[in-house]
Amino acid sequence: MRRVALLLPLLFAATTLGHAFDINSERALEHAERIRAWYPRDEASENERLLVDYLLSVSAGAGTEVELFSFDDLSDAHSFSQLIVSTIEGQRPTRGTLVIVTPLNTIDGARPENDGAASLGSILAILESLASDPAEITVRFVFAGAESGPGSEYPLGSRLYLERYRPEAEVAVLYIDADGAPFSVDAGGNGVVAPSWLIERTVNAIESSGAPSRIRPSLFQLHRLGFATSVPSVATFLEDGVPAIRIGSATPGLVAPSLPVATRQVSATVAEWIRAFEGGVPTVWDRHFLY
Repeated sequence: MRRVALLLPLLFAATTLGHAFDINSERALEHAERIRAWYPRDEASENERLLVDYLLSVSAGAGTEVELFSFDDLSDAHSFSQLIVSTIEGQRPTRGTLVIVTPLNTIDGARPENDGAASLGSILAILESLASDPAEITVRFVFAGAESGPGSEYPLGSRLYLERYRPEAEVAVLYIDADGAPFSVDAGGNGVVAPSWLIERTVNAIESSGAPSRIRPSLFQLHRLGFATSVPSVATFLEDGVPAIRIGSATPGLVAPSLPVATRQVSATVAEWIRAFEGGVPTVWDRHFLY
């Protein structure tokens, strides 16, 4: 198991055994199959509208607090897409907030098996599970439209979220848009790298789930030096001072696992990630570490 070697001591929040909330893999698959039927989900398309209606229905049915935002007030850019935010307050909300971001739209040219349905379906199943059995920590689910496009103004959904919800202390962001394992981890952008505790807990969550991964530790150092290509979805949060990390598929564009396999892999990994923070979100952003 990989561990982070720190040059300076870290201050970790007290850890506890995460409560074993159940993840209904059949429910995750049911959601994913429904979502895949709306392929492709282009920005501001009719299929996106059908997905938004479905997400609102599932969230409301689970009894969660839901907010729907348009892009009308976003500075210097606009889209007719949507941003959905659903928050489940933890049993001990002072321990911080986990933010799980999933894009609504398919990437232009993506094949049906790479449409993001596995991530969306898995996250919905986790949302339903936590709604009936909240974690110790608050978990916020963000379904972001207009995340990818040809202009430098993207990702619009992440930018709109940051405009609406910052500043916010003791927060960690997981950006999940994987179509199944092997998983990759992106933890840097434009010279900024996620804190080591976020990298370590994310990698450990993947390992604990049993899902295979292809992680390149050297990439984290290249990001710190500004030599690696940035993933806009992660860089947007990191540059704004928000600890963030992304789990994607290590083989984009290739044939993804079957939807039943992919939803099991994604839901298990995200559940392990949430459990890793049951004791709270660390407040120190350590910038001097080797991995």
